[in-house]
Amino acid sequence: MTKTCSRPDCEQANPQPFEEFGRSKTGKFGLMSMCRSCNRKKAAAWAVANPERVKTQNRQYYQNNKETFRIETAIYRATHKEEIKVKKLKWADENKEYLVEKKKQWYQDNKEEKKAYEAEYRTKNRGKHRADRKKYKLAKRNAVPTWLTKEQLEQIQHYYDAAQWATTILEELIVVDHIVPLQGKNVRGLHVPWNLQLLTEEENCRKGNKL
Repeated sequence: MTKTCSRPDCEQANPQPFEEFGRSKTGKFGLMSMCRSCNRKKAAAWAVANPERVKTQNRQYYQNNKETFRIETAIYRATHKEEIKVKKLKWADENKEYLVEKKKQWYQDNKEEKKAYEAEYRTKNRGKHRADRKKYKLAKRNAVPTWLTKEQLEQIQHYYDAAQWATTILEELIVVDHIVPLQGKNVRGLHVPWNLQLLTEEENCRKGNKL
């Protein structure tokens, strides 16, 4: 059976099958007067004209269905781990400048807390911290070419700033990795912008000193 949409500017070919109309207790044949396509357009136009009411409704819907959202989100993350990681790293790489600015602002807002946390960590892990930093600094010092320009040195700093802020935003540790390792067995890379990439801690540990 078919029915004609009540909207004069309907772009669908009328009459349309009943399946193209939503259900309505008060409508003729138990269907809405407008087809699904026109109803979607009407709802979209209303949302654009009433952004605050849309936000309020969305917040209320979330509060009423919080547990359902939590379960669905957990299931999605568990079944799309690799896809999510790729998207996170791509986003972080494409938004390095934004991450740098956010990191600077975060540091200004949390300067004292950050200093206290770092001091506490160094105190609890003094031996390991010193050994790791010394080894890494020596390797990196030998891998930094003297011919790097000021702009290239700033690009290197941007990678580290982006990694730190990406960790805060994405709630997962993001680190700067040398594509060609500084301490590789067969070949040793340089500490230059084009040899850097952002990886999750898990991916970095899995890669190790390998290409």
